Amino acid sequence: MMMKVVAQWAIGYGASRKRNIAMKNPLAGRTVLVTRTTEGNALESKKLRDLGASVVEIASIRVEPPSSWRKLDSALERLNDFDWIIFTSANGAKYFLERCSQKGKIDGLRKGDRKQKFACVGPGTKRSVEERGFTVEFLPKEFLTSSLGVELAHFSNLSGSRILLPRAERASQEIVSILEKAGAQVEEVLAYRTMTNEESRLPEDSLSKITDVTLTSPSTVEALAHAIDLKKLSSLHIKVHCIGPVTAKKAAELGLNIASIAKTHSIDGMLVEMVKH
Repeated sequence: MMMKVVAQWAIGYGASRKRNIAMKNPLAGRTVLVTRTTEGNALESKKLRDLGASVVEIASIRVEPPSSWRKLDSALERLNDFDWIIFTSANGAKYFLERCSQKGKIDGLRKGDRKQKFACVGPGTKRSVEERGFTVEFLPKEFLTSSLGVELAHFSNLSGSRILLPRAERASQEIVSILEKAGAQVEEVLAYRTMTNEESRLPEDSLSKITDVTLTSPSTVEALAHAIDLKKLSSLHIKVHCIGPVTAKKAAELGLNIASIAKTHSIDGMLVEMVKH
């Protein structure tokens, strides 16, 4: 009788222990391919490993200064002309503020005759601005570039406002159109460019070990197509997780089947959906 009780307790204890392990490590047994820059991969990989996943990294893209600083440098000479400076990515904020510092304009940005207000697309971008000593006045509820334009127009009367928009080369014009329809004058300046790392490739035999892949921008989707055979990825039923609908649209255009799309468009939001899935 005693042996039976002990056996039942052991079974119950084992099941409970497995549940506890699963709760602490919900991605245990998964091997996730991350596809950002080297720096971005490191940040995301830590979060994945904390959730129990194994990680394979490809630095599929790299971020570089723009092909020309001319327009941005011209805007730096006229900072007091602008009411809002809008950042649609952390890279845009980083490269713009670093250039301000290089050109000796950072103090003028902090202490100008006319204080500019900052708006950011999401928490990562906001953090990039705040780490450099600035306050962010506006963050949209939905972390999308288009939502940033729409929600800012409701938050503030933009009629007649001058807006500086430092961003990537080849960026979508949707937010520009939204802001101009709200009555703003928008000046776009190139702050950085995203390049595909042509030499970054995943060995074909490694693909069979991958269970999931995360995609954080249309650029990473395009770069992934250079790094691996997307048809083979799909044939292996590897789960594809996207940070938001714009990234998911690009992935679908290239024939990928999407397993999840983050409801909150951030790395943490994407990982929440992975765990749910």
